Amino acid sequence: MIKKILTLNIFLLALLFTACEPMEDIYKEIDDNAKDYVVANVEYTLSDADYATMGGDVAKYGNFSESVPAADYVPAFLASKYKALGLASRATVTYNFYKTYTDYYSTEFICDYTLRKGDYEDMGGDVEKYHNFSSNAPAADYLPAFLAAKYADASEGDVKSIRYYYYAGGGNSEYRLDDYRLNSGVWAEVGADYILTNADYEAMETDPNHSVHKYHNFSSSYPASDYLPAFLLTQFPAAVSGDTKMIQYTYYNGSTSNKIDEYAFDGTVWAATGGTLEVKDALENPADVAQELLKADYEAIGGDVGKYLNFSSSAKPGDYLPPFLKVKYPYAINGTRKVIRYAYYSSSSPIRTSEFTFDGTNWVMTVNETVAMTEEYVHKGTAWEVAPEIGFVETTDAHTREYTLTNADFELVGNGKYHNFDVRDGKPDADIAVRIAKITTILKTNFVDIEAGDVFLVKYAAYGGPSDPMEITLKAVELSK
Repeated sequence: MIKKILTLNIFLLALLFTACEPMEDIYKEIDDNAKDYVVANVEYTLSDADYATMGGDVAKYGNFSESVPAADYVPAFLASKYKALGLASRATVTYNFYKTYTDYYSTEFICDYTLRKGDYEDMGGDVEKYHNFSSNAPAADYLPAFLAAKYADASEGDVKSIRYYYYAGGGNSEYRLDDYRLNSGVWAEVGADYILTNADYEAMETDPNHSVHKYHNFSSSYPASDYLPAFLLTQFPAAVSGDTKMIQYTYYNGSTSNKIDEYAFDGTVWAATGGTLEVKDALENPADVAQELLKADYEAIGGDVGKYLNFSSSAKPGDYLPPFLKVKYPYAINGTRKVIRYAYYSSSSPIRTSEFTFDGTNWVMTVNETVAMTEEYVHKGTAWEVAPEIGFVETTDAHTREYTLTNADFELVGNGKYHNFDVRDGKPDADIAVRIAKITTILKTNFVDIEAGDVFLVKYAAYGGPSDPMEITLKAVELSK
């Protein structure tokens, strides 16, 4: 019995070995025709344990920063965590980012430019001497020439918001913000010819339950262009052809802001010229607006700070500014917060901003804030990389995908009242660039798998166009960073 079993086993082994070569060929053929990776989209939030595996400052502090960017660490982490994923896979990664107040409170978020010490000194006279403007040295006498030099490549109609220091008399100085527009090659201050009152909104929309009447503002559903042409006919009955007016109104888009639109009269009707700017107020939230140190402040601090008019690694702002603030704000109460903008001796970051909070006894410097940031990565076949931002341009290429805008799409981009684009002359959507921008938002919201090179044929409802629906073909392209 034992012998029979042994013989049978030998027979089976012989069969197995003689069969192995053709089976290897089959398996090789299967491998040659199959992908050895998976394509998928994943979302992941880094944990404390994940940071710990990355070493260095990332492991030490549990975050990334401007000097230690996530892009230097996340690709290797993704390669280790998602070994099966390959070419065209995408990963949306959320991580902690160490954000300094120099980044967070940059005044460039609320204006185009804040005048620096050197700017005042280049202007000469009392402006150079006191580093401010005043009633005797008004900004309008100096800023046009300054803007012409600073923005030599500006185009006709460009608008710049400039923040500067102004001496108001009685020992009081303050920051002010003015808008200037390039008009016929000359920079001129922009101001409203007329500011709508509550009574104006109520007269334009008499229904007390209507949002224009009730809330005294316009919106994407009830745009200013639907109301102002008729209003201006009654407000300026003596207007003649060629007259223009800058009209300021309140606009609601999740929050309220003041805007100014330019309207021109052709002798019969008023029409928007397309010139719109948002009225910015640098002092709207004073606690969040960086107060810039002046020459006199540095001199009052003394030492090397007063000598060189800046701080440095050997004259740290955290050492000098708390006692300075205690003198400058003797009546501060517990919890008072100040954001100070100052010069720092550094080739890479000469202007810095820091936050200080009064604890009832001393001013304490807030060093940083850690915030959550989300970034998308894409697998390029051999490694993960930060995914390029995708935009769309009009093309004549044959489309590879097709989409028709829905009511929800129009609501997403502020066209929810009529669920279409109003492409009549003078209307905001008449500009093809405006429609492309809105359609880009819609496509990126609806299609998470868009790749550069995709070509969409998009159909959309239109009012006042050559056809309804209208069509446009758009190609996805990588935007340069």
